[in-house]
Amino acid sequence: MNQIIRRAVLPLLAFALFFTAPQAVLAAQAPAVLAPGYRSQPFETDYLSSGGTTQTARRSYPRRYSLTAAGEMPDLSAAQGGWNTAWAIAAARSAESSLYQNGSFPANLPLEQGLSERLLAWSSYAVGSNPDDPADSTGADAYLLPQEASSLGPEARFAASGNFFMAASALARWSGTGTGASLPYPETWMFSPEQGLLYSEYRGYAEIPQERRFDRFCQLREVRILPHRNGRGEPDGWAVKQAMLDGLAPAMALSMDPQALGNPIDSGVPYYAAQEGQAVNQALVLVGWNDDIPAAAFADGQGRVPAGPGAWLARGFWDGGPEFLWISYYSQGISDLFAFVLEPARYDHNYQHDGLGPTALLQATGTVSMAGLYTASGAERLDAVGFYTADHGVTASVQVYTGFSNTADPSTGTPCLGRGQSVLLNHAGYHTLELDQPVALAEGETFAVVVTLSGKSPLHLFVEQSVEGYAEASVHPGRSLLRAGSSGVWTDPALGERPSVLCVKAFTTDLPPAVGQAAKPAAADMEPAPSPAGMERLLPLDGAAAEALSRSAFEEAARRAKSEGRADVIVPVAAVNYTDLLPEGREAILRVAGEISERTGVKITPRLLADTVEGGRVLGRLYLDPAACAAPLRLGVFPDDPVSQAVFDNHFANPVRTVRLTHQGEFGAPVVAAFAADLVGLLPDRLTIYRYSEQTNSYRLAEDVVHSIDERGYLRLILPTGGCYVIADRALEPR
Repeated sequence: MNQIIRRAVLPLLAFALFFTAPQAVLAAQAPAVLAPGYRSQPFETDYLSSGGTTQTARRSYPRRYSLTAAGEMPDLSAAQGGWNTAWAIAAARSAESSLYQNGSFPANLPLEQGLSERLLAWSSYAVGSNPDDPADSTGADAYLLPQEASSLGPEARFAASGNFFMAASALARWSGTGTGASLPYPETWMFSPEQGLLYSEYRGYAEIPQERRFDRFCQLREVRILPHRNGRGEPDGWAVKQAMLDGLAPAMALSMDPQALGNPIDSGVPYYAAQEGQAVNQALVLVGWNDDIPAAAFADGQGRVPAGPGAWLARGFWDGGPEFLWISYYSQGISDLFAFVLEPARYDHNYQHDGLGPTALLQATGTVSMAGLYTASGAERLDAVGFYTADHGVTASVQVYTGFSNTADPSTGTPCLGRGQSVLLNHAGYHTLELDQPVALAEGETFAVVVTLSGKSPLHLFVEQSVEGYAEASVHPGRSLLRAGSSGVWTDPALGERPSVLCVKAFTTDLPPAVGQAAKPAAADMEPAPSPAGMERLLPLDGAAAEALSRSAFEEAARRAKSEGRADVIVPVAAVNYTDLLPEGREAILRVAGEISERTGVKITPRLLADTVEGGRVLGRLYLDPAACAAPLRLGVFPDDPVSQAVFDNHFANPVRTVRLTHQGEFGAPVVAAFAADLVGLLPDRLTIYRYSEQTNSYRLAEDVVHSIDERGYLRLILPTGGCYVIADRALEPR
């Protein structure tokens, strides 16, 4: 125990600041300890302190307001206890406020003791992939401990200061949201005039049990970076006030000079940071404001008085200091202002490459597009995307692409969101955009999330990259792409002079087990079905044909991947108007992929794209994984099947559409069938899929089928079995 104390005390003493507050405030108390509680990020964000849009601003605000009085702020207090964690405490208190309404937290959230500041501080420095989520590819990213804390051992993560960007990245990657009840705050450092700072008892707080590191009952939805000045540098707090009226307690970073504390007024201690250029060293959380506190109340003893009245009511966290302070609107030391917004956990997987989030800032002119490239780890539904913006008042347009033939250009694939989904974002920060039209994904299917930003010039962009003394990013080629302008060339930022990865995430939900489970086909199900008219003359995909189609595609893909520095690639094999995939054809595709992988060092993962073409028009496509699916299997996809269409038109009153897959029975693994669907008379957002059996002349709801529609009107079905399917927009109504 003594060794731990000796090792920890000296570095902390080296940079701790001690002060005695006014007698009226802290009489008969030990000297207050202002442990450094904030570590600025290594990129400039002062430009975000002004600007923003006023579309959400109210025309007038009350002259004074209190979140606590309004029942929008829980009474959860935490002192730093000598640790340098004010940044994590402030972020936790801000995030909690977003879930606290009408005097309580939701009954289904275990927040009686709030979020765990301990887990948030620990997670921000202990970055790593979630072992329970195959979608998480953040890898060995790490924030680097400051030099003064690096010698402390395990407890260094609490002795090291952090910032709100670090807190946002931890929450965005779904770590740092445990409860204070299950992961309490570290034991307090105690002050002794004779011995300095002492840790009362070391209880193993420095480590988080493996099973608790990704506790998640809620997740980050939004972070608003709030402007607080106008273009002339004068106080203009409409965005901060609006956030509080929305029930949010903004976290504030500022430079604190304990000597500038005044005498208590109106349940708080006034503070005015008159000097510019002082290092930001502390974090608080704002809980109200008062426009009428006179400027004279903030006189700092050296004749310096703010240029006007008004102040923010803030809650502080350092030991022995005042719990509430009034921060003058005119304080020069105000830096970052972040409002964190949480929501109950909703999704199953977080596809992400950026474990650190923003560590650097880029600048561009005009429109910028950033893409995150992923491969679905199972049968899932893409419900939402997450990303950062580095400017106020930009427009973000989102598109999702699947089936792209060139991984260096996602737009070669199929756009799944029509003309895209756009939103005006009033504030810089982190954003979650729910898709109006979720996208169904098959296991192993490659997809790209593209976010295009516009509306500002120059346009700033947050990226993750290694920064000396601050962050060590695990950057790999082939994970993200960047394009300047609407017609520019996509480039991989991992291959640039400063290797970077773009901060784009994708949130998915597992589909019902029946969709994701591969079933071995029964022998009876593999009996060949009669070929539709016009297909009899075509040939099956045998070994020779499959090798000819796949070899050239695999060779070209491996060459391109090596030139781009990528170690693996998914390659589509296009097969047009082949009736069947024979076992020898399947084996040839896999064999050629293995040969080229071994020879080139690039892992080739094949996918078969089987098109049914008639009169030069693609009627349908079957997208499957030859390694997972059975063979032989039929490859035809025929929409508007005349036989089944006539049956349902004759017996049911509501309009329907049909599609016939020539394969009967199980595929052995889920496949994607895409086809041109005439949905006139149907409501696309209410589609219901039925499976029809001609043998029994019966139908049933296909609960194991998931659908989506792309901008070309192609209906995509993820399904485990072939046969005939019927598309309606409500329950079938017999005539």
